[in-house]
Amino acid sequence: MPFWKPFSVTLAVRMINLYRLLPLAVAAICFSLDGTLGIVVAYVLLVVVAWAHHAGEREINGGIN
Repeated sequence: MPFWKPFSVTLAVRMINLYRLLPLAVAAICFSLDGTLGIVVAYVLLVVVAWAHHAGEREINGGIN
């Protein structure tokens, strides 16, 4: 397994945390964003990204179907 594969996943997780989840946390604290709404907004982003990258789909012959 090449080094860049786990590194790119780690980098993606850090970018999501920094640019999407941190502003939601700040909004919840500073602007009284409802916690339920914050969680829904956070999960919608993660679900859309997973769906766009075909996460969880079966690989056949090394490709994604």
